[in-house]
Amino acid sequence: MTLVTRLIPMLLGMLLVWSGCTSSFKGGQAAGVLPLDPDLQLTSKAAYHTLMSFLMSRDGKKGDALEHLRKAVEADPDSPYLRFLLAHQLAQNGSVEEALSEANKAVSLAPEDLRGLMLLSELQLSRGMTEEAMGNYRRILQIDPGNLEAAIRLVNLLREKKLYGQAVEVLEKTATARPKDPLGAYYMAKLQEEMKDVEAAAHWFRKALAINPGFTTAYLELAALYEAAKRWEEACAVYRELLDLEPGNQRALARLGQLLIMQDRFQEATGLFERLKQMHPASGEIRLKVGLLYLELKRYEEAIKEFQENLAQGIKVEQSRFYLGVALEEAGQTSRAMEEFRRIPNTSELYPEAVVHMAGILEKKGNLEEAIDEVQKARQAAPAEELLVRYLARLYNKARRFQEAVELVKKALEEDPNNAKLHFALGVAYDKAGDSASTIRQMEEVIRIEPDNADALNYLGYTLAVKGIRLEEAEQYIRRALQKRPNDGYIIDSLGWVFFQQGKLEQAIKELERAVELVPADPIILEHLGDALLKKGEFHRAIELYKKSLELDSEERTEAQKEMLKRKLQELLERQK
Repeated sequence: MTLVTRLIPMLLGMLLVWSGCTSSFKGGQAAGVLPLDPDLQLTSKAAYHTLMSFLMSRDGKKGDALEHLRKAVEADPDSPYLRFLLAHQLAQNGSVEEALSEANKAVSLAPEDLRGLMLLSELQLSRGMTEEAMGNYRRILQIDPGNLEAAIRLVNLLREKKLYGQAVEVLEKTATARPKDPLGAYYMAKLQEEMKDVEAAAHWFRKALAINPGFTTAYLELAALYEAAKRWEEACAVYRELLDLEPGNQRALARLGQLLIMQDRFQEATGLFERLKQMHPASGEIRLKVGLLYLELKRYEEAIKEFQENLAQGIKVEQSRFYLGVALEEAGQTSRAMEEFRRIPNTSELYPEAVVHMAGILEKKGNLEEAIDEVQKARQAAPAEELLVRYLARLYNKARRFQEAVELVKKALEEDPNNAKLHFALGVAYDKAGDSASTIRQMEEVIRIEPDNADALNYLGYTLAVKGIRLEEAEQYIRRALQKRPNDGYIIDSLGWVFFQQGKLEQAIKELERAVELVPADPIILEHLGDALLKKGEFHRAIELYKKSLELDSEERTEAQKEMLKRKLQELLERQK
């Protein structure tokens, strides 16, 4: 017995291993293994060269491996398996055209062999032969309707051609052929998601979960689907389902927590992030998030502790210091807050906000000029910072330094002429200075730049209403603002005032009463409702509203306007005697 003959049993075992390891396919399940050709077992020369090719390939000698495979095929040219091996090795060596030729020969020798068809399709795609590859994927699916790898590859090609109907048909058949495999349903869900059909995608995700209730990825993808559709409650419900199964799923905890924050459900979100913090006690990012939630819940001492811990660890230093300042400010520890804000460098992105907080503390203490000085000094380090420009303009307005406010913002606009926020600030400055015509022009400019800017739409509509001009336009501007913020009491007040100016008294009272419900402590809105009720003849209610309005202070009302309201109230009281 020759050496090669003695080696053949071992060779056959190696070939079986080889046949399970040579696939270059990505993802999915491997296609069927080519059957060993009976002649190969009897042809010692082919067997020898195949074995040597395996050994050379194992040692990284691709050239030698290829030469041995060529000799194996010469020895047994009718073996589809050897031609498949040769095609595969040629492809690995970069000889794609020759590999394609050998793969075609392998498939012609074994037309229903799945691995040969799959390799041929892959080589055809590499040469841009898309239609031919699609045809071979369809052949595979005719032979094996549940072949997920072929289905996915065919579907991807159909997606590229926007042939979604055909893609759906392919995946439906594959999913039907694999009733116990959730992947068919999962990929169908992903396809429906791409087609923007939320309901169909959700149906198929649920179908995948019905097959495998522990399919974590399907839960996460279903929740993400609802998130993208802004269906927050359904997304939250899916994350909760997953957390019932996997209480420690960190992605579900984080995403659910974030969704709850978006809905201002801070108490619930805090519990989730506290759980994440227990899992990752060294994570500064999670500790920062927990501190911010404590801040929202007015649990200031706990927030302070979280931010201080980050600072002690040197983690998220600038953010933690800034929010430590905010927490100290809210807790009434303004001196310590100022110290923390001052430690934020002027190179930090948070520096402008820190300056605004410091100026705000000074302003609340009645030190308006000191607040102005604080911002002016900060602008020396950041002269083009928009936030500082706008805040300084507001302080100038409050100090009745209207012309300085106007000039400040105009100069900033020279550098950034299409900045909607600066145009808005300039419009406000003109309004405070009593130049309503310029206010109107600036708000129109904001709307030109940002057509859906609810603040500018409301400001422009209200300004027109106060002037009693262009009232139909004013109403349209305000209605556009309400489309963006339908429950905004200030915008509803503006609509009520338009109706008042139009003489639509009942409509005005209805809107103004709704505005008072939403913003019960705004003196201007109270006065507006009082004016409407006075005109209707409801003097007692008007008197009560005027009194309440005068009890409240407002930066929006000048001393002259306060005196006018006092006279209105006095005249009304005298009329009631």
